[in-house]
Amino acid sequence: MLLERLRSRHLHTAYVSEFYLPFRLASERVAQLESAIHPQPDTPLNRDFAPIAYYFDVTLWSTRFHGLYRRLFEVLGRVPFGALAGGTALLVAAAAIIARRWPKRRSVRA
Repeated sequence: MLLERLRSRHLHTAYVSEFYLPFRLASERVAQLESAIHPQPDTPLNRDFAPIAYYFDVTLWSTRFHGLYRRLFEVLGRVPFGALAGGTALLVAAAAIIARRWPKRRSVRA
């Protein structure tokens, strides 16, 4: 169908040709891709309030630098997202309260 549309519309493309499409869309290649991207039963779903894909990305990048970061993210990966978000919110609130109550310096003018 795609080749018919290319021909009927007289499209001249640089990378897509009559030989390219049948090769890229061969049933074996499509089946291999579908099996590669099919989620495994133990793979967690990425959700708004449980962004596991972001965690996986950060973990992957952390392995490129220092082993300490990798271990830190492995430990944090076992903590439920709600607990992590709540703890972060409490730390930010505590820092804001401390900053607000901290005595301010008064400038001395001569």
